[in-house]
Amino acid sequence: MVVVLAVCACGGRSSPTSPSSGSPLTAYVSTTGNDRNAGTIGAPWLTLRYAVSRLKAGDTLYIRGGTYTGSANTIDDSASTVPGGASWETPVTVAGYSGETAIIQPPGIDGIHLAESGHPYLILQDLTVDGSLGTSKSISAIVYLENQTYVRFLRVEVMNAWVSGFNIFGGSFNEVIDCNVHDNGRSGQEGGPTAGGGGNFGYGFYVTGTDTLLEANDVYRNGGYGFQIANDRNTIRKNRIHDNGVYGGTNYAIDLGLGYVATTKGSLVYDNLIYNNRGGILVYSNSSNTEVHDNTIYSNAPGEGIRIEFASGARVRDNTMYDNAAEIVDLGAGTMLSNNHP
Repeated sequence: MVVVLAVCACGGRSSPTSPSSGSPLTAYVSTTGNDRNAGTIGAPWLTLRYAVSRLKAGDTLYIRGGTYTGSANTIDDSASTVPGGASWETPVTVAGYSGETAIIQPPGIDGIHLAESGHPYLILQDLTVDGSLGTSKSISAIVYLENQTYVRFLRVEVMNAWVSGFNIFGGSFNEVIDCNVHDNGRSGQEGGPTAGGGGNFGYGFYVTGTDTLLEANDVYRNGGYGFQIANDRNTIRKNRIHDNGVYGGTNYAIDLGLGYVATTKGSLVYDNLIYNNRGGILVYSNSSNTEVHDNTIYSNAPGEGIRIEFASGARVRDNTMYDNAAEIVDLGAGTMLSNNHP
């Protein structure tokens, strides 16, 4: 028997009921709930902090429609327990309720922050994280992961961050799939104690993990790069990346490689649609054995469709490119170019 719990936005007070410890739970939270409720669909909990802390492997928490504000309505492992699952068959799932729009609007802090310990097999899906209340460059991203493994974001909208949308620092085997990441880096200037965005700052994604999967996302109107990626064996595929770099700078749709990260080996970039950015794909510092193929890249300027610089062993083939400021500039070592065509 499955016990159904919920966090809801409904009011009223009832005596807390301890959920069954034996069966997977389906729980609910709502903006009109109460943390003394039982967490059922008829008596949901009130705050995300409390609701998430009650979960265990195999459980699902549904967030009913509404805007969740205040620090108690963030998913933050520095403030409360955020559990993980045991496998992809028994994950912990936190999801927006079907047919309703659940918005996490943090008060100038991270909306989702996972950095204190590991939370493997955690799924976050069908949510919006809105950083429009943030005004400080000290918050580097409204979705922040550090040294995490097996965290999956599915159909999550991340928008209006003062600086970046996603920061994924270290860790491995994390996934961001079918998400909408836009209008981050919104301050429009760089420098100063409270400024963020602008120039080459305010990314859609800033990733220095390994074996990350970034798939089928719509990434647009971010202040800086769409994707800034470093470290090994990351995959960027089937994304739509457009209109990034809104405040100038170089700001390619995808930048592979960073000077301070020792290696960016074995990246795969394919089947992406890339247009109207300040540049297309930059295969850059400390990158090696990158594969770039079957992308459609057009109308990017002043940067090139593809630029290879301070990189080695890139394999670039079968990309469709046209109407870029330049199609390909190869300043790398040992690049293999083939079948690039207008």
